[in-house]
Amino acid sequence: MTCQHHPDSQQLLAFASGRLSFARQTAIQIHLNMCPHCASHVHQLESFGGDWLDKLEPQPLTHINAANVLDAIRKQTDSKPQPSTSDYSDIIHKAVRGETDQLNWHWRTKRFAELPLAANDDGLEVKLIYIKPGMKVPKHTHQGKEITVLLQGSFHDHLGHYRRGDYVVRDRNHEHSPQADSECICLAITDAPLKFTGTFGPVLNWLFN
Repeated sequence: MTCQHHPDSQQLLAFASGRLSFARQTAIQIHLNMCPHCASHVHQLESFGGDWLDKLEPQPLTHINAANVLDAIRKQTDSKPQPSTSDYSDIIHKAVRGETDQLNWHWRTKRFAELPLAANDDGLEVKLIYIKPGMKVPKHTHQGKEITVLLQGSFHDHLGHYRRGDYVVRDRNHEHSPQADSECICLAITDAPLKFTGTFGPVLNWLFN
């Protein structure tokens, strides 16, 4: 089944040039593994970038440039380590294969669970979300940006219907209450807590945030 929701062109360009954080790179890579259309687009961008580099004239590395390069390397070495793929690639692969019983879920309710993933990545919160069929997430908006990649199953809200491989971005301009159509597993990346807005919003904000 073809994906219906995709990263925009700017996100794909940032991915192809390696300018995204580890978590965002991971989210787009998962989508590319399930979306031939976007994978082809990224391949074209990478080919274009390679052709452009091949056409550049070689430039001598001056003493000043060499010093700048060494300084940049030292700064990179001194900076906080970024997560390696091994931090949560095995967990994500199990989720993609539907091996949910092998994951250490943190159950919030009888029908909703989370699995926080290792992240040292620009203050992002990265987690897997498991929703049982028919479960409706309470109405909420977003204080920042939320990226969701659907690994298994499907869900819907008043904005659309989302299936395996779909890449969905929501922000403070969106208020919704997603409901699982089937057993649903998602990778979710947020840069700020959700803001629950329904009748029990204050209580849920206190419990979950």
